[in-house]
Amino acid sequence: MLQFLIPPPSKMDMTGDLVSNWDFFRDSWKNYATATKLADKDKKIVTATLLSIMGKECLHVCRNLPMTADERQDADVILTKLSEYFILKRNKIYERYVFNSRSQKADESFDQFLTALRKLATTCEFGTFEDEMFRDRIVTGLRDHGHRECPLRESTLTLQKAIDICRTNEMVASQRHKMEQSGTIHFACEEKKRGPRENPRRSSHHTRPCKYCGDTHAAGNCHAYGKTCAKCNKKNHLAKVCQSTSRQDGKKSKPEGKKPGKHQ
Repeated sequence: MLQFLIPPPSKMDMTGDLVSNWDFFRDSWKNYATATKLADKDKKIVTATLLSIMGKECLHVCRNLPMTADERQDADVILTKLSEYFILKRNKIYERYVFNSRSQKADESFDQFLTALRKLATTCEFGTFEDEMFRDRIVTGLRDHGHRECPLRESTLTLQKAIDICRTNEMVASQRHKMEQSGTIHFACEEKKRGPRENPRRSSHHTRPCKYCGDTHAAGNCHAYGKTCAKCNKKNHLAKVCQSTSRQDGKKSKPEGKKPGKHQ
């Protein structure tokens, strides 16, 4: 009854990376067989279940593999023969090239990068050198060049030590970024309460009354330019700021200062 409550694995995908697809199907089948206790049943039932689940295209491959009649009734033998068939399609040199070309992506956390490397390493057949190859790829493939410094300083760097250092570096970088963001937000809130800061030099320039018109304005915007003073009849200033004495008894008025420039 338990067998019918647990859904069977998806059929073998015969497109794309056949080796990885087979590894996934084989592992899914083993989990299904264990969960449904197929091992306790007759071999013919186990084999028939496997052949029914694997899919039409994979079944066609299975039928063309060299096996005796008895072997075709044994699910374990069928799995072994199919594994040999698909593994022959794996190019070890290419698999290692893919592994050694893998670097941490821009939007990828270290643990995601680690998981991707673990998956790629399973098809490279590194043997006893797997930990060393894995360690070296972790360090050289890190996105942040600064994070490589700490593991490179270690003269006896192991795989686990490299993983620990990289995780710590990422955690510290994330905490520092959050602290910097918090400080920026706090500063922005304070600025909003106080209002924007003014440049003291610019502020004094705009608030000082103009000696030609008596008003405050931006440089070059004096409205007295070109106008005639009603007090002394001279140009480029207004009567309210005129410093000349009135013309009386034919006396000349006090000489006027220099004219305001257009860019005052």
